[in-house]
Amino acid sequence: AQVGSLLSQVSSWPPATHKACRMELQSAGSELQLEMESSERQTQQEARRCQWARQHPRVILSLALFVMLLSIIAYLTLPQVIIQSRMNQATIDLSTCILEIGPHADAKITPTVGFSVSKDVLQLPLVSFTAHIKVTGADVSFRNGERLEKIGSFELAREVDIDSSKDINMNLSGVMTITEPQSLATLVNLFILNPTVTLGASAKVNILAKVWGWLPVPFFGITVKKEITQPAFNDFKKNNIQLGDLLTSHGKNGLLNVTASAKVFNPSPVTMIMNDPFQMQVFYPYNGKDYKLGTLFMTPPLKLTPGPNLPTATIGINPSRDEAAIRDFISKYIGPQDGFTPAGGKSKPLAVTIRDDGDQTSSSQLVREATRGLQVTVDFRPKMIYFLSEITADISGSSSWPFYKIMVHLSVKNPVPGITRVKRVNLRAYHLNRSGPLLYNYDHDIVPPTFNPAKYTMKAFQNLTVDFPLDPLREVNFGALFNPKEILQLMSEGLSKKITLGISLNLTVLIDDSYEQVCPYENNALWGDLCFHLSE
Repeated sequence: AQVGSLLSQVSSWPPATHKACRMELQSAGSELQLEMESSERQTQQEARRCQWARQHPRVILSLALFVMLLSIIAYLTLPQVIIQSRMNQATIDLSTCILEIGPHADAKITPTVGFSVSKDVLQLPLVSFTAHIKVTGADVSFRNGERLEKIGSFELAREVDIDSSKDINMNLSGVMTITEPQSLATLVNLFILNPTVTLGASAKVNILAKVWGWLPVPFFGITVKKEITQPAFNDFKKNNIQLGDLLTSHGKNGLLNVTASAKVFNPSPVTMIMNDPFQMQVFYPYNGKDYKLGTLFMTPPLKLTPGPNLPTATIGINPSRDEAAIRDFISKYIGPQDGFTPAGGKSKPLAVTIRDDGDQTSSSQLVREATRGLQVTVDFRPKMIYFLSEITADISGSSSWPFYKIMVHLSVKNPVPGITRVKRVNLRAYHLNRSGPLLYNYDHDIVPPTFNPAKYTMKAFQNLTVDFPLDPLREVNFGALFNPKEILQLMSEGLSKKITLGISLNLTVLIDDSYEQVCPYENNALWGDLCFHLSE
């Protein structure tokens, strides 16, 4: 009916319209024919491909296996690449770490690591996820030059859950076991000598992820690596080890044991605890050579926390072999003074070197390995100390030749925390300074009946004034009186009742009645009071 209606309409068209319509119909027919031919060709091509596939099944199987292999490789490697790239952008710092050595040569490290990652780093294109991560084990190493040396293994205390839509900011704790004691010794050396130490970890992790919150995707045995750099002691260049306080002293059988505290600053986040006793050798440089000053004994536990510390140790001194070096050390410890300015304090450092004692360092092999080859400089200068704080002289008339007497009074401080008895005094006094002419030379043993030894006994750190009678005929140097310039200067000082002297003093003392030591002391120029009396 529609065709009939259309034909009835066409029959009424003018000839020109008939012609145009025929042309359009011919064009549409041509296009339809082309489409049919193209469809036929595609059908033939698909038929040929199917026929080729039926004729070559091994090739098709090989291609399928190849695609499967590529998928497996992508599954195994792509997650590790992605996870490692995210780990490289993570911020990891050693928040706290406790290194505990001993007792009985055991070693345990319990670090706490701060771990933070931005959610922008975690996100993947078109993918959100949550993950449960289990660390199956980690090898911990440190960088020694260009190579990494393994030091032990680390076990994380708990498993970790992350969400790609949230920032990660957590502390991770665990226990580390030292498996390479020799590497620990190297690490301790690097830790003391270098400004920084680089630590590295390589861990195997198992990850159970859920993509879009529901699709489980497991990954097993993914290896992740990370290195962090931590501050170290830098050979104590910035924060030198310094003497704190002398606590006790004990002399016995020619040996002197002095227990003292030391100021030690720990710039790292590592708390070190030594539960095994150990000993070190103490050396002092003298005349271009290092002389053994004594042996340092450390009684456990030794604990160094981050920041300032004040540990104690005992130094045993045996002067039998290097008496000259020990005298020089004592001289610099209590002086030299210039006037009544104090020794110690901000004066020139008094450096000693602490080194390991070889196989005698400790009964613990781990401690021996950890301290082998160590060499640490310690500033042994004391706090401000006034060994000699005052000098006066009473000059009184006498009825016998040379008709005057001199009594010298010295106010001295006992620099050790033990009872000290003065046994001998050797004092040389020079006019104006130690380069001036000798005025008198006093050299006496403190023995009865001339001296009462009880008056020359000092308690720990006691300030005591000791008296020394001066014999004008035998101990005064009259050579200075033949110099007119010196005579005028002495007369001027006599009128002002002030005199300036340079002092060289060798004080022989007995500590705890069993340790004898000569204490040299120098003062370049100090002033003293002169008191004149008509009679005694």
